[in-house]
Amino acid sequence: MKKFYLHNGTEQQGPFDIDELKTKNINKDTPIWHEGLSEWTVADKIDELKDLLKTTTPPPFAEKQKIPPPITKPLQKEQATSNEPKKKKSYFGIIVTLIVLLVILGGGVTMIMNNPNAIPGFKLEINTPKPTVVTSKADGKNSGLFNARTTVYASVLNQGGEGNILVTFYVYQGSKTYDKTKSIYLSAGQSQDLEMTFEEVDYLSGDITYNVEAIAQ
Repeated sequence: MKKFYLHNGTEQQGPFDIDELKTKNINKDTPIWHEGLSEWTVADKIDELKDLLKTTTPPPFAEKQKIPPPITKPLQKEQATSNEPKKKKSYFGIIVTLIVLLVILGGGVTMIMNNPNAIPGFKLEINTPKPTVVTSKADGKNSGLFNARTTVYASVLNQGGEGNILVTFYVYQGSKTYDKTKSIYLSAGQSQDLEMTFEEVDYLSGDITYNVEAIAQ
């Protein structure tokens, strides 16, 4: 059975069948829509409704805006749910959840940008310092009679992003290894001259060699 919708100028009503429309006091200018119509029309243009129209003619309906056809649902589904309370969809909780996730994500990105090694196993190569030891040397100045005091010099250049760099100085003598570290901060493209003195070495333990390494912290 065909179902009809009508519009009273402020809201849409329906669906109604022919018998139900008899109680709605429609007239020839009442906006009507039923399935199969591409847009709203007036009751006078629908053959099934001509017998229901009254002889009196009310003021013409001034349509302020085009009213789109309603979305119809299967009648069986409407009847099954007609007695259930209408559920209002609330998007407030979803919006709050999205905001919290964005705040957490933004904080995590900021933490990683400030400290790329904050998460174990994670390294942000773009902003990580890339230090390299440009030059290094060692000498035994100020050595004593039995003390082969050795000073190691190094020039460290940062070829990456600014950050902390750990420089490790190694001195080898016989089977012994001595190491000392120094932490420095370098901007991108900046270099720094460093030195580290080892007083543990002596003349009696053999030849002295050295090495310098620099890594990003």
